[in-house]
Amino acid sequence: MMDRKELSLMIKNMRENLGVSKYRASKDSGLTEIQIGYMDDATHSYSIGNMFRYLNAIGGYLQIRSSICKKSFILKSREDFVAAFKEMRATNQLSQKKAALKIGVNAAIITGIESRNIDTSVDKFIQCVYGLEYEIIVKHRN
Repeated sequence: MMDRKELSLMIKNMRENLGVSKYRASKDSGLTEIQIGYMDDATHSYSIGNMFRYLNAIGGYLQIRSSICKKSFILKSREDFVAAFKEMRATNQLSQKKAALKIGVNAAIITGIESRNIDTSVDKFIQCVYGLEYEIIVKHRN
C-alpha cells in the first residue's frame, strides 16, 4: 500500500519534472510555499482538498483503479473523490459500517467523507482507497 511519503514524492517529482517552482505552485494553488514544502516532504499530514489544489496548480490529477473489477476513476477534486468513493463502496456492496470495518476506520470517517462534512487527511484518503482494493496513480494532463 502506498503511504503519504510515496504519494507526496510522486507529486513533487511531477512538479519538478515540469519545471514548476514552489513559488509558482503556491501562487497558482493559493497555498503558501511552506504548505507546498510540507506536502513535498510529507513531514506533516495535509488535507485532500489542499492536495487537489496543489495537483491542479501543476496540471496533475489522480486516477484510482481496481485490478479486480476493472473500474477506474479520475479525481481532480475532493468532490470527485466523494462521488468515486460512494460508487466504490456500492460496487463492493458495502454499507458505511461494513466499509469502515473493511478499511479499518471509524464509521464517522465514512459518513463525514460521503456527506462532505470533512476534508479528510491524505492518510485517510490513501487508507480508504487501498482498503477498497484500488490503487492510486498520479497523472499529468496533456
